[in-house]
Amino acid sequence: MLGELILYTQSIVSRSGPLGVFLAALLEEIVFFIPSPVVPMAAGFFLLSPNIQLTEAVAQAFLRIALPVALGLTIGSLLPYCICYFGGRPAIEKWGRLIGSTWENIEKTEQRFIRGHRDELILLGLRVLPVVPSVAISSFCGFIRYPIYHFLAVTALGAAIRGFLLGLAGWYAGTAYLKYAYAIAQ
Repeated sequence: MLGELILYTQSIVSRSGPLGVFLAALLEEIVFFIPSPVVPMAAGFFLLSPNIQLTEAVAQAFLRIALPVALGLTIGSLLPYCICYFGGRPAIEKWGRLIGSTWENIEKTEQRFIRGHRDELILLGLRVLPVVPSVAISSFCGFIRYPIYHFLAVTALGAAIRGFLLGLAGWYAGTAYLKYAYAIAQ
């Protein structure tokens, strides 16, 4: 099933361009089974020509990949954020003992976490790293009732940086593939 989701995501990106990147990033955030690097890397591979120079690839990666990824992921992240923001307390009060947590623990975490720019930098770093599931970050921010405007700004910026870097990695993989294909063909 995961393989089918990845292939479906790649087909959306390759057929629909930046709109497909936006839709795939939105889908990735809502259907959290899709690995987060798939969308921007596929976009870099399919949407950026392997024959362009690095400067042109950088510009295209920003416009065709980073911006749509940031918009799709930011809009999609509102679902887990809101679910945990509004439903987190009742869920923790009812089932928190099963995971070893109480609402008081969440409130203490909230008080420690919402105290300055250092926390925003931590969240930004987590958003940029492709190994940290985005839905986990969004849910955490909802649980601790992280201010929505900070959440949206950090999410958009982190997703743009991650989308940009992974898009360039996808483009580079396509470039490397062509170089090896030409070398083998001769």
